[in-house]
Amino acid sequence: MWRKDGNWNSRHGSAGFATRIPTSQGVRPLKRFGYPSNAAAEAAAEAVGKLLDLAADDDTVRAKVGDMIQEKTRRGGTLPAAEDVRRRLGLSQDPGSAGITFGAAWAEWLTGNKRLRASARRRLEGIGAHWLLPVLADVPLERLTGAHCVAVFDRIERVNAEIAAQRAASRALVKAEGDVRQRPKLVGIASQHRVFAALRTVCNFEVRVTHRLAFNPVYAVMLEPEETPEAERWSAAEAGRFLAACADDALVLMFRVAVLRGPRRGELVGFRWSASDLDAGYLGVGKTI
Repeated sequence: MWRKDGNWNSRHGSAGFATRIPTSQGVRPLKRFGYPSNAAAEAAAEAVGKLLDLAADDDTVRAKVGDMIQEKTRRGGTLPAAEDVRRRLGLSQDPGSAGITFGAAWAEWLTGNKRLRASARRRLEGIGAHWLLPVLADVPLERLTGAHCVAVFDRIERVNAEIAAQRAASRALVKAEGDVRQRPKLVGIASQHRVFAALRTVCNFEVRVTHRLAFNPVYAVMLEPEETPEAERWSAAEAGRFLAACADDALVLMFRVAVLRGPRRGELVGFRWSASDLDAGYLGVGKTI
């Protein structure tokens, strides 16, 4: 009842369990007390047994699980769920790994992908900030499921519905709840497919390279097909009539470049002298606008 230093032992009378478990240092005693009831102590002892049973046929892995149990239960810590440990062992991971959130994994992947062009990096950063991280940032990566991925696109549909309703009501300031973009606008099917592709890519990386995912859950998402209508093109005669009609316009040079060379709109207004060489016959775009 009393400790050697004269203080009352607050654990006196509490429930607990004692056993011996395999560790990397050999078979070691494991004693844990302080449970509020015998049932709670028995449940804790059963949890230890279930974790050790996950590696019953492999002494090395069993010892690692034992190390994890000792570390996690020290100073009142809690044991991870058996399903989480089973998943980690199936992926050849440390059973005691603290895991990583999707948000941390996304930042890690984006930072480590040195092959990305600056424009692609900006696009992915926008997709992450606007659509992926608001839903998935705090989700443990190893627990990422198809339902989490579907929730990303459910949120996009909800934002679209709010924006459409506010526009129909002729609202001067359109702002959907939870939309972190500075300039809210509808997210079309093509843009949703870009979000899907970004999520698919990072999950494939986690499956094939880091092995922190057993499978890619993004395929639970079923989007409408992305159908791009065939563009209507001018004939040579129509293009000639247009250029003749705007010959005296101050922007005739921009119109000629648009018709004859076909840049995107953002590129058309993004040409810079520093990236161009008229003697060599080319215009360059440092950054689209």
